[in-house]
Amino acid sequence: MLQILLSALAGGLVMFMFNRIARSLDLGFAKDERTEGKIEKVDSLARASIARLEGELRHTVDDIKSSLIMDLKERVTRVEETIRHLPSGEQIDKLIDRLGLVEREVGVVAAKTEGMSDMVRTIRDHILEGERR
Repeated sequence: MLQILLSALAGGLVMFMFNRIARSLDLGFAKDERTEGKIEKVDSLARASIARLEGELRHTVDDIKSSLIMDLKERVTRVEETIRHLPSGEQIDKLIDRLGLVEREVGVVAAKTEGMSDMVRTIRDHILEGERR
Protein backbone atom coordinates (compact mmCIF):
# COMPACT_ATOMS: atom_id res chain seq x y z
CA MET A 1 0.00 0.00 0.00
CA LEU A 2 2.81 2.33 0.79
CA GLN A 3 4.18 1.51 -2.54
CA ILE A 4 0.89 2.40 -4.24
CA LEU A 5 0.73 5.64 -2.35
CA LEU A 6 4.28 6.53 -3.31
CA SER A 7 3.61 5.62 -6.93
CA ALA A 8 0.46 7.73 -6.95
CA LEU A 9 2.31 10.62 -5.35
CA ALA A 10 5.19 10.33 -7.82
CA GLY A 11 2.72 10.07 -10.71
CA GLY A 12 0.83 13.14 -9.45
CA LEU A 13 4.05 15.05 -9.06
CA VAL A 14 5.14 14.11 -12.58
CA MET A 15 1.75 15.17 -13.96
CA PHE A 16 1.90 18.44 -12.03
CA MET A 17 5.35 19.19 -13.40
CA PHE A 18 4.32 18.16 -16.91
CA ASN A 19 1.29 20.52 -16.81
CA ARG A 20 3.42 23.35 -15.43
CA ILE A 21 6.00 22.94 -18.19
CA ALA A 22 3.29 22.70 -20.85
CA ARG A 23 1.62 25.88 -19.61
CA SER A 24 4.88 27.82 -19.57
CA LEU A 25 5.58 26.69 -23.11
CA ASP A 26 2.09 27.69 -24.24
CA LEU A 27 2.36 31.05 -22.53
CA GLY A 28 5.73 31.62 -24.16
CA PHE A 29 4.35 30.91 -27.61
CA ALA A 30 1.28 33.06 -27.01
CA LYS A 31 3.47 35.86 -25.71
CA ASP A 32 5.79 35.61 -28.73
CA GLU A 33 2.80 35.74 -31.07
CA ARG A 34 1.38 38.82 -29.33
CA THR A 35 4.67 40.75 -29.24
CA GLU A 36 5.88 39.69 -32.66
CA GLY A 37 3.03 41.51 -34.39
CA LYS A 38 3.79 44.66 -32.40
CA ILE A 39 7.49 44.40 -33.04
CA GLU A 40 6.94 43.99 -36.78
CA LYS A 41 4.54 46.96 -36.81
CA VAL A 42 6.96 49.19 -34.88
CA ASP A 43 9.83 47.97 -37.04
CA SER A 44 7.97 48.75 -40.27
CA LEU A 45 6.99 52.21 -38.94
CA ALA A 46 10.58 52.88 -37.92
CA ARG A 47 11.89 51.75 -41.31
CA ALA A 48 9.35 53.98 -43.08
CA SER A 49 10.34 56.97 -40.92
CA ILE A 50 14.01 56.33 -41.55
CA ALA A 51 13.43 56.06 -45.30
CA ARG A 52 11.39 59.30 -45.30
CA LEU A 53 14.05 61.15 -43.29
CA GLU A 54 16.78 59.75 -45.51
CA GLY A 55 14.93 61.01 -48.59
CA GLU A 56 14.42 64.45 -47.05
CA LEU A 57 18.06 64.62 -46.00
CA ARG A 58 19.25 63.54 -49.44
CA HIS A 59 17.00 66.19 -51.02
CA THR A 60 18.33 68.87 -48.65
CA VAL A 61 21.93 67.88 -49.31
CA ASP A 62 21.30 67.96 -53.08
CA ASP A 63 19.78 71.45 -52.76
CA ILE A 64 22.73 72.70 -50.73
CA LYS A 65 25.18 71.11 -53.15
CA SER A 66 23.54 72.66 -56.22
CA SER A 67 23.35 76.05 -54.47
CA LEU A 68 27.05 75.91 -53.62
CA ILE A 69 27.93 74.85 -57.16
CA MET A 70 25.92 77.72 -58.64
CA ASP A 71 27.58 80.17 -56.22
CA LEU A 72 31.04 78.88 -57.11
CA LYS A 73 30.28 79.08 -60.84
CA GLU A 74 29.20 82.70 -60.42
CA ARG A 75 32.35 83.54 -58.46
CA VAL A 76 34.59 81.86 -61.02
CA THR A 77 32.87 83.79 -63.81
CA ARG A 78 33.46 87.08 -61.97
CA VAL A 79 37.11 86.24 -61.36
CA GLU A 80 37.58 85.29 -65.03
CA GLU A 81 36.02 88.59 -66.14
CA THR A 82 38.31 90.53 -63.76
CA ILE A 83 41.40 88.64 -64.85
CA ARG A 84 40.55 89.10 -68.51
CA HIS A 85 41.01 92.89 -68.10
CA LEU A 86 44.34 92.63 -66.26
CA PRO A 87 47.59 92.89 -68.21
CA SER A 88 49.58 89.74 -68.82
CA GLY A 89 53.06 89.13 -67.42
CA GLU A 90 54.57 89.91 -70.83
CA GLN A 91 52.69 93.21 -71.01
CA ILE A 92 53.88 94.15 -67.52
CA ASP A 93 57.50 93.38 -68.49
CA LYS A 94 57.17 95.63 -71.56
CA LEU A 95 55.67 98.38 -69.39
CA ILE A 96 58.57 98.12 -66.93
CA ASP A 97 61.06 98.42 -69.80
CA ARG A 98 59.22 101.47 -71.17
CA LEU A 99 59.12 103.08 -67.72
CA GLY A 100 62.88 102.55 -67.38
CA LEU A 101 63.41 104.23 -70.75
CA VAL A 102 61.17 107.16 -69.79
CA GLU A 103 63.04 107.51 -66.49
CA ARG A 104 66.37 107.76 -68.30
CA GLU A 105 64.96 110.31 -70.75
CA VAL A 106 63.55 112.39 -67.88
CA GLY A 107 67.00 112.29 -66.25
CA VAL A 108 68.57 113.63 -69.46
CA VAL A 109 65.95 116.38 -69.75
CA ALA A 110 66.44 117.30 -66.07
CA ALA A 111 70.19 117.60 -66.56
CA LYS A 112 69.67 119.85 -69.61
CA THR A 113 67.06 121.91 -67.75
CA GLU A 114 69.46 122.44 -64.86
CA GLY A 115 72.00 123.93 -67.25
CA MET A 116 69.30 126.13 -68.79
CA SER A 117 68.16 127.15 -65.33
CA ASP A 118 71.62 128.49 -64.55
CA MET A 119 71.64 130.33 -67.86
CA VAL A 120 68.15 131.84 -67.26
CA ARG A 121 69.20 132.95 -63.78
CA THR A 122 72.27 134.66 -65.18
CA ILE A 123 70.18 136.44 -67.85
CA ARG A 124 67.61 137.52 -65.27
CA ASP A 125 70.30 138.85 -62.96
CA HIS A 126 71.84 140.76 -65.90
CA ILE A 127 68.46 142.29 -66.83
CA LEU A 128 67.78 143.28 -63.21
CA GLU A 129 71.23 144.91 -62.98
CA GLY A 130 70.53 146.83 -66.19
CA GLU A 131 67.23 148.18 -64.88
CA ARG A 132 68.78 149.35 -61.63
CA ARG A 133 71.22 151.57 -63.45
